[in-house]
Amino acid sequence: MNMDGEKNNEKKAAASKLISKSWLEKLEVCRREEEKLRNDIQELDKWVDMIGTMDDKQLKEYLENHPRDSTMTTKSQKMKSKVQRKESTSKSKSSISNGILASVLKFDKKE
Repeated sequence: MNMDGEKNNEKKAAASKLISKSWLEKLEVCRREEEKLRNDIQELDKWVDMIGTMDDKQLKEYLENHPRDSTMTTKSQKMKSKVQRKESTSKSKSSISNGILASVLKFDKKE
């Protein structure tokens, strides 16, 4: 019995080492991703500041020289308009839940 207990302990120790190793690897991946996101945010902030300081003529020239940025801004504008349309056309959740609640209460009153 003592041998079986030692083997189980060894297996548990090996498993915990694997778990902690995989956890550390995941933590490192998360840290790298976080750093990349921070860099992306800093670049975006710089770009927004640059665009914000431009007058109409400079902005037009910039967009002519950087077509990728102009397509990104038009895509974001399209997405915003789609979201606004969805928000305005969708029913509010409260009216839907009120209808369900009314049906349930009506059913309970009949019994």
